[in-house]
Amino acid sequence: MDVATLETPSTQRVRPDLLPIEFTIIDVLTGLDSPSAHGSLFIKDKQLVSGATREPRLSTVALGQRKVYDPIEPKGLDLFELLLPLLMPPAATEFHDDLLFPSALFPFQRTGVKWLFDHESALLADDMGLGKTVQSITAFRALVRRSLALQALVVCPKSVLRTWMRELERWAPELVAVRVDGNQAQRRLKWRALVGKCHVLVTTYETVRQDREFIRGRVFDLVVADEVQRIKNANTATSRAVRALSGKRRWALTGTPLENSLDDVVSVFAFVRPGTFTTVEAKHIAAKTVRDRIRPYMLRRRKQEALPQLPPKMVDTKWLELTPAQRTAYDDAEVSGVSQLKSNSNVTIQHVLALIQELKQICNFAPNGDSSKIEFMLEDYLEQACSDSQKLLVVSQYVRTLERIKKEVHAYNPLLFSGKLSSAQREQIETKFETNEDNKVLLLSLRAGGVGLNLARANHVLHFDRWWNPATERQAEDRTHRIGQTRTVFVTRMICEDTIEERIESLLEKKGALFDEVIDDLADVTPERVMSEEELFGLFGLKPPRRSRAENTSTTTKPVADPPPSAHVIRPEQPFSNVLNLRHVLRSCVDYIWWADLHFAHRALEEIYEALDPANVHQVRILSGPANVNDRATRDFKRFREEMQLRGVNAEWRVSERFAHDRFILGRGQCYNVPPINSLLQGSYSEILETPNRPPFEHWWDEATSIDDSSATRGSA
Repeated sequence: MDVATLETPSTQRVRPDLLPIEFTIIDVLTGLDSPSAHGSLFIKDKQLVSGATREPRLSTVALGQRKVYDPIEPKGLDLFELLLPLLMPPAATEFHDDLLFPSALFPFQRTGVKWLFDHESALLADDMGLGKTVQSITAFRALVRRSLALQALVVCPKSVLRTWMRELERWAPELVAVRVDGNQAQRRLKWRALVGKCHVLVTTYETVRQDREFIRGRVFDLVVADEVQRIKNANTATSRAVRALSGKRRWALTGTPLENSLDDVVSVFAFVRPGTFTTVEAKHIAAKTVRDRIRPYMLRRRKQEALPQLPPKMVDTKWLELTPAQRTAYDDAEVSGVSQLKSNSNVTIQHVLALIQELKQICNFAPNGDSSKIEFMLEDYLEQACSDSQKLLVVSQYVRTLERIKKEVHAYNPLLFSGKLSSAQREQIETKFETNEDNKVLLLSLRAGGVGLNLARANHVLHFDRWWNPATERQAEDRTHRIGQTRTVFVTRMICEDTIEERIESLLEKKGALFDEVIDDLADVTPERVMSEEELFGLFGLKPPRRSRAENTSTTTKPVADPPPSAHVIRPEQPFSNVLNLRHVLRSCVDYIWWADLHFAHRALEEIYEALDPANVHQVRILSGPANVNDRATRDFKRFREEMQLRGVNAEWRVSERFAHDRFILGRGQCYNVPPINSLLQGSYSEILETPNRPPFEHWWDEATSIDDSSATRGSA
């Protein structure tokens, strides 16, 4: 569409040489008066927005006029940063610029804008890809134009911070937006000096947690929490920091519905509308009561309802046979693994999951590099998927698998998108894949690609390996099947016959109704939530140890006594009992591993690395005193952190002068009292005890300092 103009209602003059536009700002905000929104409405040609060289025929308003302070790599305070707040005029609610929209809003988006405008407390839970960012920006823009708001604070994951800045520039060019990031000195200056000086402050959840003292007492007209599921755990420091923000209006955005987890809903609404649920009733409230209370403040639209005109999505499953080398390696690993499970009297779900992960990776690549999946891609799939200007998205849960695929498909100039990329690198890769025709393939890490990506340029999606929850896979597919997609999206899943992949697929098919009814689109579902203990052990024809003991008790005359409750004894006369017991504890941790020990030693990093399964753990936190944080420990942890990032796990080490005499290893629902680190590493007699007395780790953590910023004296290596 060429540049078009629609004059104010008083003149009703439309240029005859241009196509008429069928909506105005009054249509976007149905039922709202618009006293300060007079003027011409410009619909920019897409080529102009994307940077075409030809001049626009109407140049009253230009995208380049926007005032944005957006440093890409802040290094430290300079004179400009110090003077900027003094030079900037106060943020205004009256503008001489005409209203500018880069493209027309969809009808459902106009409804969403109006709904947000009318609600001080709002949870916008549209499916991914329906433009929640655009709707919230447009609604805030309307509030500013109506003099109902002056400044908003947007809190979002780091991965979408640049997306917010880019969308603000496109959809609200007259508003001044500032990123609050950089080092502590830069952030502190922005929090102190820019309140009231700009319309939008955009920052991350991590920054809000770290800067809670700088933000305290500052009142914003609007606080937007994007991907609000990040604060669904009410006990985390991040959740507490976000809930403590002062905002006259509070909007939350998520493509991950939370209705099926009452605790998550209660936590999120503690931010959206404090007081919706009391602390006492939150533990016993019925699901129907929860739905009734949140209904007035929640808007949820499914993609098929909002965009019936969206091209269809076709799903196909390819059943493959392992290569001879893969089959030999797979059978050997399964026989050996099952034998170890049977011989281990203390076997747990974590042991089963570790074997599953090993077998799944052999299904991807044999130790010698053979892969039936790669053979299928090269011989039967890639040429067709990448023909006629089509592009392909390859998804895997393993970064190392993606790195191997990249070498095999080098002829298609693949790009790799994983969790180790910086925000700038992510944006660069996304732009390159969108605009460069030579880059036919994008290799996407399942965890890294969960939010903030628009990959509508691709219309083929290949799942190289399967995840436990099909809804998580659909999130990756939604990177392509979204607004802007003009072609049919073809999704292909590869499953190796007569392997653990086929057994898991069979179970998932039977539980399909459960996913739709109970789990819905929860993005962080763990295997234990998808399958029961009996089902997981049953993948290898085994029974859970509790059931086995119960059956033995019923068939023998003398009951079999249960072992002592969760005690792991380390004995010097039993070689490696220290390593085996420590790794057993670490493998049992779900969601995260938090290790608190005043004298934590860097040598224990190797044990965490060996025991950690990135399919079950996404975070490692180490809390220690400063005594052992020397130069070697810092170097070793830097390497450890980089390796964890490659596996999709966030790792951090903080120090505090004193927090507890005892030592603990924590996971979700797990708490172990562990012996001193030297006793563990040296194999001295000691015990690891599971305890219900969970320490206030998060409080200790909030008071601690990262070893990167620590001023503690470091000894020699």
